[in-house]
Amino acid sequence: MHRSERRRFEKLGSKSAGAMRGISVAGLFVGALVTVTQAQAQDVRGVEICTAEKQMERRTSCLQANIDFLQNAMDRNARDARLKIDNATKELVAARNELSAMKAALSALQARLDKLEKTDKLAPEKNEKTDAQKK
Repeated sequence: MHRSERRRFEKLGSKSAGAMRGISVAGLFVGALVTVTQAQAQDVRGVEICTAEKQMERRTSCLQANIDFLQNAMDRNARDARLKIDNATKELVAARNELSAMKAALSALQARLDKLEKTDKLAPEKNEKTDAQKK
């Protein structure tokens, strides 16, 4: 910021200086975005080219409209991303719960199988004893 601009901001007072500084920073951001967009030969739908405006008020208004549009687009994208993350988290929790239930069922079946195998091992010994008693 040049000395003359700084003096002008100081004369305006801290509130208006901060507001003008914020608008100028936002204008530079949008201006850089438009310049980069033009350099890449890609148009951002909804963003206006404000350099064609000759009047400072109209140019500022144009830049402010671009800032509002971009802010809304960022908010919408953030909200969509948050919804996708929340849905993926819910699906992950459901999958983990299902996996836990399957592990519990598998443990129960394994215990039942072990019990059946144990009784089958004992059963032939009993059958041999009953066969020996019959003879």
